[in-house]
Amino acid sequence: MSANDLNDDGFDAMDFGLGYAFYRHGQDVQTARLERALQQAQQQPQQITVNLSDEDPDLRGLGYINNLDFNTVQLPESWDEYIGQEPLKRQMAVYINEAKRTGKRLPHTLFASGVPGVGKTTAARMTARSLGADIIELVPPFNIYTLAEAASSLYEGDILFIDEIHKLSDNGKRGAEILLKILEDGVIFLPNGEIVQLCDITIIGATTDRDKLPEPVIDRFKIKPYFQAYTLGDLTEIAAVFTTKHNAWASVDPQLCLDMAKACRGTPRILDEMVIAAQALEGTFGRRPTAQELLDFIEVEPDGMSRVHIHYITALRQFFRRETADGEIEFISGEATMTQLLRETKQGIGRIERFLIERGMIDRTPRGRRLTAMGITRADEFIAQGKGASIG
Repeated sequence: MSANDLNDDGFDAMDFGLGYAFYRHGQDVQTARLERALQQAQQQPQQITVNLSDEDPDLRGLGYINNLDFNTVQLPESWDEYIGQEPLKRQMAVYINEAKRTGKRLPHTLFASGVPGVGKTTAARMTARSLGADIIELVPPFNIYTLAEAASSLYEGDILFIDEIHKLSDNGKRGAEILLKILEDGVIFLPNGEIVQLCDITIIGATTDRDKLPEPVIDRFKIKPYFQAYTLGDLTEIAAVFTTKHNAWASVDPQLCLDMAKACRGTPRILDEMVIAAQALEGTFGRRPTAQELLDFIEVEPDGMSRVHIHYITALRQFFRRETADGEIEFISGEATMTQLLRETKQGIGRIERFLIERGMIDRTPRGRRLTAMGITRADEFIAQGKGASIG
C-alpha cells in the first residue's frame, strides 16, 4: 500500500497511508524565487538593456536573471522524491540518460500545464541537476539584451529556463521570431545590429497557456511531457512536505493535511499557502486550527471552490437568466462579459472556468458559458448562505 491508495471512497487505510506519506515526505519541491535584476546590475554595472517590445534603443529597463546555485536551493534528492507525475519522470529519465550516453545536449523541452504551481520550475531544476548542467532562469517581462546576456553566458549542454515563455509571443511576430531563431539556429539578432551566436544549449520553456505559443515554436520543442492531475495521495504527501518545510507540525496534523489536499484544487502551491495560513492561525488561536477554521480564513470551500468561483456561478444564476426558443430557462453569458464582471484577465477567467468545467458546474456552448443543473443547485446553496455575487 502507498499514499496513492487514498481515495474518496473511504479512509480505512488513512492511518497507514498518511503515516507512509509523512515518512516519505522528502524535501520541499517549491523553492526560491528569482533574484531581482537590480542585484545582477550591481554586480555587472556595465549591463545595458532594452525592452523587447521597445523599438527606441534609448528606452532602458532591467530584466530578471537568476543564475541558479544548487547549494542554496532546496530540491528533492532524486526524481523518486519528486512526488507524483510518474509518466513525466519516466520520460525525462530516458531523455536525460540518452543525453549522458551520447554526450549530446538535451533536446529543447516544453513543460506545459494550464495550472500554475504544479512543479514545472522544480522539474526544470531537477533536469539540470541530473545532467550536471548549469541553469539560468528568466521570467518575462524581460528584454532582448537580458535574454542575450543570459543565453550567451552558458556553455554547451547547459540550460536556459524561460518561465511563462508564452509571454514572449505577447510581443507579436517579433517575439515569435526571436524564439524560433534561438530554437532553430541558436542565434539572437539584437536591435543594434549585433548577432549573438549561442553555444549548443538546451531551452526549457514553461507555460500555463500553451495555446498562446505559435505552432512553429511548439514544434521546435522535441520533448513535451504532460503534467497530469495529482492524486489525493500525492497531494496529502506534498502537504506533509510543506508542513515539514515550515516546521508547522504544531499547526497541521495528518487529518488537516488530508483536508487541505481535498481543497487545494490539485495545486501544490496552494498547499504551501494553506500551511502558512494554518501556522498564522495557530499563532493567533494558541492552538491548531480546525479544517473549517482554516478554510473559512482563506475563503475556500472544502471541495476547493474559492470566492471567485462562487461569484462566477452565482453571477450566472442571478444576472443572466435567458429563455430559449422552446421556452426553457437557462443561465448563460459570454466570456468577455464574465471577464469584465469579475474584473479578471482573460487568462485568469480561463483558469476559473477550467476548474468549474472539471467540476461539472458550467459547460461551454457556441453561445457562451452555461450553468449546468449541478451548477444551478450549487449556486442556489451559496446564494442562500449569503455568498452570492453582487453588482456595484
